[in-house]
Amino acid sequence: MRTNKLLATRDFTMDHVTHPIPKPGHHRLIDILSEHTSKETKLSACRWFVEMMIDVFFKQLITSSSSIKAYERMSLVNKIKSIRESGMHYGAIHIRMDEIRVAGNKGAHYNKRNIDDDEVKDIVRKCLELFDLLLIDWFQKNKFNKTENTATIFSTLMPAVRVRVLKNFSKIGEINDNYDKALFHKLLLALVKNDQKSEAIKFLNSAKKQGELDESEFYFELNSISIIDEKRNNELPVAKNLNDSKRNFEKVMSRLDPADKRENKGLIEIIERLHDQINPSELGDSLGFQKYAAGYFVSYI
Repeated sequence: MRTNKLLATRDFTMDHVTHPIPKPGHHRLIDILSEHTSKETKLSACRWFVEMMIDVFFKQLITSSSSIKAYERMSLVNKIKSIRESGMHYGAIHIRMDEIRVAGNKGAHYNKRNIDDDEVKDIVRKCLELFDLLLIDWFQKNKFNKTENTATIFSTLMPAVRVRVLKNFSKIGEINDNYDKALFHKLLLALVKNDQKSEAIKFLNSAKKQGELDESEFYFELNSISIIDEKRNNELPVAKNLNDSKRNFEKVMSRLDPADKRENKGLIEIIERLHDQINPSELGDSLGFQKYAAGYFVSYI
């Protein structure tokens, strides 16, 4: 019976986790998320997860200043140090990685002190949010309208990811110009696609109450929410998992010109590394990418 429960948990985490996990990390999700694993196992698995994320997303950066053999002998603490000292300004990600590393050491070694449940939950959350931090860092240095297709490339990801990232850039009380309104628009639509229509409407009403949207802008957004809510399950290619995300990404990449690819190189590389070893799904009966009147800058849904 215990085995069946564990298998059910494995299926659940693979199908429903809302954080994108590179393929090499899929088999450790059960250790991180299952209710049947100990707190020590969860922390130790999170430490392993940091090593995997570094190998997927930062190996090329680290080996640009050292050999492959040196990289393979390098301790986790030194790999994190290399990221910090790279000069690439990876925001808080190296701090987050080191925090997880230290917590993981507690799980890997015998310790009489009880590990707090809230500490484990916090480390698991921070572990799963590492990919979000990569995107947040890139968009802190590059606007969502860097090119006509920058926002479209980002939109190939699962709505839950887009919501978490956009919430770092679009906040009630800080909607001051058309660019801010465009990000707010994207956040509202991502919320609806993520089955959070009520939260989207709540945000919209708050922005109207704060005087950040006029009457016509308010009703434009309200109508947009209604349209997306009606189409999101059948007509739009909304990514429900990494397979869908890779399908969407490949579709967008097929129509980008070389200049667009150069300008968005960093963002493209992040998503390509996430999708490595993932098979794209079929488009099915959805209408494919539709050009939609965002009102502020061009995007596709």
